[in-house]
This record gives sequence, structure tokens and C-alpha cells, in this order.
Amino acid sequence: MKDRVRFYYETNSMQGRFFLEQNKEKNRITRVAMLRPCTMYDNKTCQVGVEHRSCEFGKQYDSPTISIINDGPRFVFIGEAPGRNGCGTYGIPFMGDRSGTLFMDALWELEINPASCYIDNIIRCCPEKNDLKDYYNIDKIKTLECYGELKKNIKKLKYFGKIFAIGKTAYKSLASMGLEQEIVRVNHPAWYLRAARDNQFVIDLGLKVGLKTDWDQRK
Repeated sequence: MKDRVRFYYETNSMQGRFFLEQNKEKNRITRVAMLRPCTMYDNKTCQVGVEHRSCEFGKQYDSPTISIINDGPRFVFIGEAPGRNGCGTYGIPFMGDRSGTLFMDALWELEINPASCYIDNIIRCCPEKNDLKDYYNIDKIKTLECYGELKKNIKKLKYFGKIFAIGKTAYKSLASMGLEQEIVRVNHPAWYLRAARDNQFVIDLGLKVGLKTDWDQRK
């Protein structure tokens, strides 16, 4: 896989800044001032927020994870929830773990700069044991503050293309929001990793977003 280029992305002032550097070996991430206000999290009335406080990111920053925000994005990708060893440790969607690395590598292979996208999760705190089973019920997800905030943020976007839901829970949640955009389900990178079909994820994502890749021709 070719070396990755650096990119710098700045969120709004409340969420702070982060710098991402990616290459074929690993993701290296440095963050400055990372805050995302959430009343339910602060009041400890959100169970998944309570669980999140026990993960590394929660212990260090005591805050829900952030989003990669672009008001006029090229693409919109929405995942399910922070993975404990990825977003649940670094605080940035699809960063740090195997699933996140596969997703970000796929974007670069498709010549999509993540900073040109809106990338977020339905649930912005890391559930206990990385298990979303308590939130398969969409009615329960709707009670979370982050669900309402995501819906509001998407409606504010200057974006009329398809919204790509990474995983079944993300798809069901987005479909329940009554958004104007078409929701397209993409199998989660974790599924491809479990099936040892990493390369196929790049191909399938390219087909979903309408971009070709020569990945399947590589050794």
C-alpha cells in the first residue's frame, strides 16, 4: 500500500483541533483540546457514557468522541460507535484499530481525503466490551443525545448525495431519522477482517461511492 500523505483538519473551536498522519505501517495521532459537550454524559444519565468513562479515551479526556466535520463534504460516512482500541482510545472516528485503519486506507486508495468528508458515529461513546447489543433497539438509540445531535448536524450540511452507513446498526439508525438523502449500507470493515477479505472492502466501498479501484489486480 502506498505511503499516505499528511493532512491537517481543524474542527470548530469548541471541539478543538487534531492532526492526523497516516502511512502504510500505522496511524499516528496528536490531539489538542478535545471537547464535545453532552448533557446526558455530564449528568451521567447515559449508560453508554458511563461505560465510555472506563475506556482509555474516556479516562484521559472524560468526553464523548469527536467528528470529522466538513460543512460541504464530498462524502458522508457514519459508523456505529467508537471501538475500544480505536476511536474509543483516540477519540477520532475510524482511527487506531484494525477496522479504522482498513476504512481510512480504503479512502486513500480511492483518492478520498478524509478531511474532505463528514465522518461520525451514531453513538459517540464506547459501549462496554465493544458490544452494541444493548443498542440494537433503535428506539433506545433515539433516546441518546448524540442521536439527535447527529440528525441535526446532517440536516445542516450542504450535502445532497448519498449517506454511507458503515454497519447494520448505523443503517437502521440513519433510516429512522427521516433524512432527505438516500442511505446506503456498507458492510462494516470488521466483517471483512473476520472473513480475511481486507482487499474486498476497498473494492466494495469503491463500488458503493462510485469510484473505481485497481486493488483487485494487486498482489
